[in-house]
Amino acid sequence: GPRLLGALNLADAAAVGALTGADTVRYVSAGAYPFGAAIAPDGRTGLVSNEAAGTGTVVDLDAATVLRTIVVGAPLSHPQDIVVDPSGRRAYVSLSASDQVVVINLRRRVVERTVWVGRATGLGTKPTGLALSPTADRLFVAESGADELAVVALPSARTTRLERWTVIGRIPTAAQPQAVVATTATTHGPARLMYVAAEGLWI
Repeated sequence: GPRLLGALNLADAAAVGALTGADTVRYVSAGAYPFGAAIAPDGRTGLVSNEAAGTGTVVDLDAATVLRTIVVGAPLSHPQDIVVDPSGRRAYVSLSASDQVVVINLRRRVVERTVWVGRATGLGTKPTGLALSPTADRLFVAESGADELAVVALPSARTTRLERWTVIGRIPTAAQPQAVVATTATTHGPARLMYVAAEGLWI
């Protein structure tokens, strides 16, 4: 699309860039220590996660103004990555200090539910990066504290009622995975799940 949204961590702001014409940049106040940013499929709505504040900021990209601030966790819960589903109905935010993924209803701009992705024992899984499967029925969560990708079943025809919104599997990774992405299948190859770890890149 024609816009870029960036989280400016040390400025407590977000940058809205227009990638056409003069390539202008406007700034929007956000919560304390913005970290992640995403743009909804409508191209007009942006979201920014705020690490220290435990909030998400909804931004009007046309006007470069704040539409709403949503509390997604406690202060210092460290909201990090954000992904938006292709329908624009929901956004997902990882809370790295709470072992949770928050689900935001974008139509109502409220928290719809919270999914726990931790383990019963250990020091915490520390969810960081997020990615949706090409069919949007799985959410992959990079857990830097557990060296794995948690797989969350999302509502779809492929998941049972009991599976929905639960961790249905865990994929071992290299040390400290930070980011994850899922690609669609093409005529040249199958769908792929890729991640970046702090100690190396694996596919």
